[in-house]
Amino acid sequence: MPVRRPECNDDILNTDRNKAYQVTLGGRGTFGNWDYSASFSRGEYKLTERGFVRWADDIDSYFEDRVLGPVLGTTDDGYNIYSPNWGAFYSQLPAGDFQSFTGYTYNQSKTWQNLGRFQITNGSLFTLPGGDAGFAVVAEAGSEGWDYRPDERLMDGSVWGTTSVAGNGHRSNYAVTSELRLPLIDSLTVTGSGRYDAYKIADNTVDKATYSVGVEFRPIKSLLFRGKYGTAFRAPTLSDAFQGESFDYVHPSGYKAGKWGSYTTYNLSVNYRALDNLTLSVMVNNVFNKMPDGQAHSYAGNIASPYNSSIYNPYGRAVYVQAKDDFGTKTN
Repeated sequence: MPVRRPECNDDILNTDRNKAYQVTLGGRGTFGNWDYSASFSRGEYKLTERGFVRWADDIDSYFEDRVLGPVLGTTDDGYNIYSPNWGAFYSQLPAGDFQSFTGYTYNQSKTWQNLGRFQITNGSLFTLPGGDAGFAVVAEAGSEGWDYRPDERLMDGSVWGTTSVAGNGHRSNYAVTSELRLPLIDSLTVTGSGRYDAYKIADNTVDKATYSVGVEFRPIKSLLFRGKYGTAFRAPTLSDAFQGESFDYVHPSGYKAGKWGSYTTYNLSVNYRALDNLTLSVMVNNVFNKMPDGQAHSYAGNIASPYNSSIYNPYGRAVYVQAKDDFGTKTN
């Protein structure tokens, strides 16, 4: 079996080279019973992709001249008829011939993100029979951009068997979320939260208000029941909103086709501490996806067999069973 020498690594077919940075500045403090924090972050990522390809015209010319020979006619289906040179057909390519119709393409991409965040919390907003109520509010605002520039030869048909999809664009977004934790009694705690998200994409705004309600019930110290019900939504990604066309097919995604409805979720779990170091858990997660009218399949395909249909499953359910042993740990 041949072994690649370390000095041959420069000849591998595909390589990716990337550069990235992330900078975050922030501060925090208190006033009265309130804690606050503020931060701003900036990140950028650049990628250069080198891909090994075959040149369409060169590879066609090579095999037509050396193997297939001239066109003798066409079939009823429109395919060319040849009288191949069978000796050349079953022979190895001469040294250097393969390099005559192969080479490399170079794709450039860049993404960036700015995000400002402000948070205030109060862990003792008021007192209930089960303890102090807690409250938090978080506000976020930011922007992000994406720019993918494939090698032009991948877009104009110069490359055999491979195409690419270009795209670029940016969007701004902001969100406000809050949460309230209420320990009603020692064994029962109720949590409620709400969130509003908005994304400005091109000349459209995609927004949604969501919420969740959770309950924790501990009838005895070793047994805990948890339940949570809520809603969510998924905003279009930058590539969904701004991805363009490839050489041989049209990708019909866009911000108008990217408003992917709302999700309803609920989770149930039971945790039982059977021994000091042994905890048994069962958790059930459920997701229901309601698609907007006319948005059931945003990508190419048909109702019977939509492309990438796994993204749009109407519901999903997952059940987890866990036994956790904290070896050497004693719980009081």
